[in-house]
Amino acid sequence: MIDNDVYMKTDLDLPGVGREWMTLDPTRVPRDFALSFAPGKNDPGGSARLINAIVTARADGSHITGTMDVTRIGSGNGINFSPGQGGTFPDSARGHTFRATLDAEGRLVSFSIPAASGMPSASLRYSDFGAVIDVTRPRGAVAAPDALYPQLGMSG
Repeated sequence: MIDNDVYMKTDLDLPGVGREWMTLDPTRVPRDFALSFAPGKNDPGGSARLINAIVTARADGSHITGTMDVTRIGSGNGINFSPGQGGTFPDSARGHTFRATLDAEGRLVSFSIPAASGMPSASLRYSDFGAVIDVTRPRGAVAAPDALYPQLGMSG
């Protein structure tokens, strides 16, 4: 996101969607969508959804361990889990373990979910808080095709 322009590029094979840089129309993204472009709502790793799925947690200094209900993570940017064959999660998904680490200022710097019960492992890492970066607009970006929005879970 640069100013009010949102850019996206994917290497996924999405029907009707190319692999070049695209500009998304923020007016077509619902304000409550987990991947939001509304000011102050950006959560690129989806960590809020992970935190909201925590069932139990125990802190030992800067390390947190516990269980989470993977079925409550939902979909959006960052970590997502899909149910297995038959469209259901195993019962163990409601008590899946996780590990998290906070930095000296109490900020989340890592969140990991180990592989178990047929579900893959997943992890997030955050760093360089407050670092000044120089972002340039991608050259040749095209308007995102109408076919993209429904594949992101948004109405066309």
